[in-house]
Amino acid sequence: MLGTIIEGVLDGYRRSRFSSKDRSSFYSKLGLLLKNGLKLQDALATLHLVFSVRGKKPNRIKAIVAEECLSGQSKGKELSETLLNWVPYEEAATIAAGSRSTQGGHEALLRAKKIVKRKAEMRKVLVKSLTYPAVLWLAMGGLLYFVSKTAMPQLVKMTKPQDWDTSAKIMNLMSNIVGHHGPEVLLVIGAIIAWVIWSTRHVNGIARVYLDRIPPWSILRMVAGATFMYNYGVLQASGVKAIDILENERRHATPYMIERIDGAIMGVTNGRNIGEALYLSGHEFPSLEAIEYLTVIASLDGGPEQMMEFAEDWMGESLEEVEAIAAVLANLSIIAIFGVMGFILSGASAIGMQALGSAGQ
Repeated sequence: MLGTIIEGVLDGYRRSRFSSKDRSSFYSKLGLLLKNGLKLQDALATLHLVFSVRGKKPNRIKAIVAEECLSGQSKGKELSETLLNWVPYEEAATIAAGSRSTQGGHEALLRAKKIVKRKAEMRKVLVKSLTYPAVLWLAMGGLLYFVSKTAMPQLVKMTKPQDWDTSAKIMNLMSNIVGHHGPEVLLVIGAIIAWVIWSTRHVNGIARVYLDRIPPWSILRMVAGATFMYNYGVLQASGVKAIDILENERRHATPYMIERIDGAIMGVTNGRNIGEALYLSGHEFPSLEAIEYLTVIASLDGGPEQMMEFAEDWMGESLEEVEAIAAVLANLSIIAIFGVMGFILSGASAIGMQALGSAGQ
């Protein structure tokens, strides 16, 4: 597991170099060239020339990605297959769907750009909402460290710890944890964050069904689900059979998506429509509401177009849901911080009163 986590961190670092801003620019420019009639290989060669400033700056990240895509083309790889090494699954899957649909690759690249924009908006909302509580937690940690190293030794000399009330004992416990076990606490927090990042791509089974109901896993499910529905609708509208759509989606999917696509393939193979197949898989993906909607529209005329429209709307609604989640997390964090402050003030006051009483005797 440690090796997988390290590999995931290195993979995340490589992908972080190709930022959302870079990806958006890459998709936009490549889509524009394709829309104007250039073949994919010629468009990529043009982009490589532009991004590398005619070869003078070949190490610019967009030039590197363009060069890899060119190399992939010469080896017979699809564009999405090469990009999967650099971009999130949802974007690569959207580009792959475009290459197999009648709408053209430029439309898929514009959709991928839209996904980048949506995810950037979600990330911005989360960062904005959680920055203030994070600063407060850092300040609180500094205060507890100061109390542990400066105030508590003096208070212990002036009073009897066994006579302290509950608030004073809790204050002493919290300050000791930060003051004497700070590195261990930071290590545990770092390990939890690393596990959460790793788990978003690798944890499956019944445990993932429950995790998908809470952030940050629920946010990934919303984005992946909306992208899956949109791509499915695009390909079905182009006349591609359901089983072929799912098998093509599976080719480059993450372990998370493979499990969900496999469940859908089993249901479709047994004659179920996509909504029924997703329900029977038991993964609650994309969501229970979406499954009910897909079950109804799958057999109707215009179902693929309605599926695409629903996915578009759901992607927009997911941003509102992320805003609500971020606000709840921020408020809970602030409440917890004020609770800690309350224990510190109450404990310090109780110990101070005890010290004054002892001095008066």
